[in-house]
Amino acid sequence: MDTPAAISTRDEALDFLARASIYGNLGLFVGSGFSMAVMERELGWGALIEAAAKELSVEFSKFDQVGRSFPQIATEVCEKLQALNRTDFTTASALLKNQIAQLTSWYPNERERREFSGLLNAIKPSWIITTNYDLVIESLLTGSCVSLGPDDQLLNPADTVPVYHLHGIRTNPSGIVITQEDYVALFRPNEYRQLKLALTIKESTTLILGYNLGDVNVLTAVDWSWNVFPESHGAYPHGLIQVIRSGHPKHNPFRDKNDVLILETDQLKSFLVEFVDHLRFARDVHEHELGQIRELADQLSDPSTDDVKRFIDDATFRKDLLDDLKTYEVQLISGFLTFFQRCIDETWERARPSGAFAPYNENLTMLLDILDAFEFKKLPPALFQTIAYSLDRVSHYIGTSMGHSWDANTTWEARKGNIPKETLNELRAISRQSGYYRLLDKLPD
Repeated sequence: MDTPAAISTRDEALDFLARASIYGNLGLFVGSGFSMAVMERELGWGALIEAAAKELSVEFSKFDQVGRSFPQIATEVCEKLQALNRTDFTTASALLKNQIAQLTSWYPNERERREFSGLLNAIKPSWIITTNYDLVIESLLTGSCVSLGPDDQLLNPADTVPVYHLHGIRTNPSGIVITQEDYVALFRPNEYRQLKLALTIKESTTLILGYNLGDVNVLTAVDWSWNVFPESHGAYPHGLIQVIRSGHPKHNPFRDKNDVLILETDQLKSFLVEFVDHLRFARDVHEHELGQIRELADQLSDPSTDDVKRFIDDATFRKDLLDDLKTYEVQLISGFLTFFQRCIDETWERARPSGAFAPYNENLTMLLDILDAFEFKKLPPALFQTIAYSLDRVSHYIGTSMGHSWDANTTWEARKGNIPKETLNELRAISRQSGYYRLLDKLPD
């Protein structure tokens, strides 16, 4: 499993994030610290509530803030507004939210866009979830993102980045989540935002920028992703990494009380530049490897006689090619099926002369090596069918009687017990369905 669990160095953390970006499941969870870094000003949530209260003539300085959350303070602002304007709480809440929408009219200038747009586009996030109400991210990703409010589904058209405003968006003030009462609604059973956030975190590598994981519904989503949906992942990169600004940043990562991997930086922009440089190098290496794999795919589609013979006769060459197939199945499987059939045909051609029994063992060894190389769930179906058919065909020559290959029998007896139970069960099933009765008789109980 590809997770941050064993990461101990900064380079390992950056490598992990780069793999996720290249894989296509790197997402960004963005808080107010990101907007502050872009706009180079203090735009924190507490300061925002205080500014809104003052604009609405509420004496914010009299509020007791010790030990109280921002949603609780926002609720008190609404209660003061309710009394001040002799209205109901809903109307007072709407006044606060409209003021918040006015105060978050933040737009990066040309220099800020130039600096941060290139960094975000280089990272190529699959999605962005933000607790911010502002449109700073959309200003940086103009033409390549779609802005979504909390009532929208987290989906996006092709070649665009969905920017999902978890707590609402300033263009729809009524949907802003800011008071304690707004948060209560987030925890209703089967609430889409909470479920989607937990599942998105679980299925992705999430890079947290400008956010301190203090929001209870985000912490709940993290907890759900690890405990409510605990089924194991596949081998793709997934996990949480948080970037925190520090006056004296530690070089190597560490873990917080929630077991989230932490990377420190002096400035958020500095980290993004560092990551993008690392990512560009990783992409260059990946593209070089893909180029080699494309060349290999072309060779497999039209194999040389020498390569066919090497796969049959050279165990090291065979293992290396099967390792490539496991890593790059999508790119190689079509050509490999053509190539492998050529290898099977070659062993049968070798077996044509009278007394040529060794090729049956060569045939069987190739088939068993493939079954050893792949666990059943990751074995391409078309390749499995070819193997089952070929095993049935060669089974006729496995034995110790006249006309049988004794070497093939020795190989079968030595290795049949290594075939995993799940693979054996599927070999039995396909044998019954396809009439591979010679193979069915050979399979161990």
